[in-house]
Amino acid sequence: MKRILTLLFLASTCIHLHSCKSSKPTRIAMQPGEQGLMDIIDKLKSNPRDRVVAEQLENDYGAWLNGIRQSGEDPRKTQADRYIDKANEWEAAKRVHDRIRATPAALEAVPNPYDPSDEIRRYKESAAKEYYDQGLNYMAYQNRIYAEKAYQEFSKADRIVPGYMDVKQRMSEAQQMSMQTVAVRPVNYMNNPYSYWGFNNDWLQNRIVMDLNAFSGKNLRFFTDWEANSRRIQIDKVVELQFRELFVGPVNTRTQTYTRTAQVDVTGSGNTLTKPTTQTVTATLYETTRTMVSNAVLELRIVDRATGRTTFTDRYPGNQTWKSVTATYKGDKRALTQEDLRLINNSLSQSIPNRNQMAEKLINDCYNLMIARIKSGVRFD
Repeated sequence: MKRILTLLFLASTCIHLHSCKSSKPTRIAMQPGEQGLMDIIDKLKSNPRDRVVAEQLENDYGAWLNGIRQSGEDPRKTQADRYIDKANEWEAAKRVHDRIRATPAALEAVPNPYDPSDEIRRYKESAAKEYYDQGLNYMAYQNRIYAEKAYQEFSKADRIVPGYMDVKQRMSEAQQMSMQTVAVRPVNYMNNPYSYWGFNNDWLQNRIVMDLNAFSGKNLRFFTDWEANSRRIQIDKVVELQFRELFVGPVNTRTQTYTRTAQVDVTGSGNTLTKPTTQTVTATLYETTRTMVSNAVLELRIVDRATGRTTFTDRYPGNQTWKSVTATYKGDKRALTQEDLRLINNSLSQSIPNRNQMAEKLINDCYNLMIARIKSGVRFD
């Protein structure tokens, strides 16, 4: 009963003192009772002659250590996690031990604080062994999903005991086994070679490999089919890109004729009359509109290499409309409007895009839409 009352006192002391402190989070999570002991030590440091506080530290510290020794385990947790819990408890005891030894008045009250370094090391090594062994069990399944689980277990072991046994090598093996590899085949440009569209290489194939690798997780890697074959990489999925449509439309031309008239002031041009005189001038405007409507559809297929089954397919459209309005005229330029003059000047800078320029814009439209949709949730597993 005395022990229970002591533990309850420590817990209440911890809660009270903690609530009076700053809300700034601590760097290390305190174990139950630890904060209360730390505060008692701080009190003793401030007033080394306080025998009541010294006696409280001696009694509470012993009761707290006994509580750690006799604490039970959570049956809902794995054995490895139970070992970690015990290691955390003893690490709290180590922090209190270090604080006592650094405080002369506290060391006088507790001359022989318990150093739990051996317990910490033993529990951590036991936990690392549990995680390591579980990782080996997962590796025995020899498949990607369990290899990923194995990597997680090996990582836990390495985090608890850095460099535990050959865990680094095991992590590398598990990561390689859990890796999903995807090969991207050359793009089918509407049954034409890429050179037909003015490209020096299949830049779209290389670009998708680079972009997908940039935002994919560590367990997913993309290669060109040539790279996969040359490096003898075992492929899980294949990406096929094919343009179902890639149409660069003809230039359609329409010319419209407009008559422009305007009243212009001719005062001062040889007119001897004192009243202002105007003159009607006329011009004929020939407005030419050229349009080119082009479109494309890029199809993405993800194929399982082992079964040949298509696991995903989607299409991404692209559209480009080029339009140019120019003009020429006959007659008196003074009859033209400012917009007419702009169209006439526009004739000097307008050039019809060629097939290669329009195809590149269409391909980029389709590609950017495809990448955006892949990022939004297309899965390759």
